[in-house]
Amino acid sequence: MGHMGPNIELILLGVLVCIVAYSLLTKAISKTILTLPIIFVAIGYVCAPVTHSLGTTEELRGSARLLAEITLVLVLFSDASHVRFSRLKTTFAIPFRMLVIGMPATIALGTLFVFYLSPESGLALSLLTAAVLTPTDAALGQTVVSSADVPERLSQSINVESGLNDGLVLPFVLLGAILA
Repeated sequence: MGHMGPNIELILLGVLVCIVAYSLLTKAISKTILTLPIIFVAIGYVCAPVTHSLGTTEELRGSARLLAEITLVLVLFSDASHVRFSRLKTTFAIPFRMLVIGMPATIALGTLFVFYLSPESGLALSLLTAAVLTPTDAALGQTVVSSADVPERLSQSINVESGLNDGLVLPFVLLGAILA
C-alpha cells in the first residue's frame, strides 16, 4: 500500500496544542523576554527533524502553506487584541503620523538606500526590498511595549501602527513585485 500523504490532522493537532499551552502560560511568559513568534519559531525548530516522517517534501508543501497562513493570522491579529479602541480616539495622532508620514518616507528612503547598495538590481527590486523590510511587528518587542515604564499612549500607538502597517504596505509590495 502506498504512502497516504501528510497527516494534516496531526499537524493541526500539534498547532492547537501549542496554542493552548501558550494560552495557559501567557501570564508567566509575559514576565520574560519571550514572545509568541519566538516561541513558535523555537517549537518549529525543535519539531523540524521529525517532519520528514509525516510525508515527502512535495506532500508537505500544501500543509506548510496552511500552517504558515494560520501562523500569520495568529501573529498579525494578536496585536489587534491589545488595542483599546476607546482610548484610541484620544491618541490617534501618533499612529496616524507613523502610518501616513513615517511608513512612506521609510519605504522611499529604504528604496534609495537599497538602490545605492545594489544599483544593478534596479529600482523595482529596491522598492520591493524596502517595502518588505519596512513594516514592524510589535509582537517582537512586546515585552518592551507592554512594560509599565512605557506610557500607555505610546504603547497603544505602537500596537495600532504594528497592526495596520502590514495591510497598508501591501500595495507597495505588490507594485515592487509586479515591476520586478
